Amino acid sequence: MTWIGEVELGAVAALAEAPPQLELLIIGSDGLSPGDLDRIASRRRATPIVAVGATTIAADRMFGPKLTSRELKQAIRELVFTPHAAASP
Repeated sequence: MTWIGEVELGAVAALAEAPPQLELLIIGSDGLSPGDLDRIASRRRATPIVAVGATTIAADRMFGPKLTSRELKQAIRELVFTPHAAASP
């Protein structure tokens, strides 16, 4: 995927470790704790969220475990480069 500008990627073991300012959050939805669900809900207004897994959560884009790279790239383009395409809460 071609990016315009700089991209900084990071991985964290727990959502509590994520930096407060993010342009996009990609999260595995399976096995989330109630605390993680609360953190996701509090970030949702400021940070677009892509969730991947069998468990459905409130996210701007939700994909099952068989996500393709094409689907992920399209979601990133829509959510980061055209933020108005994000789902309404």
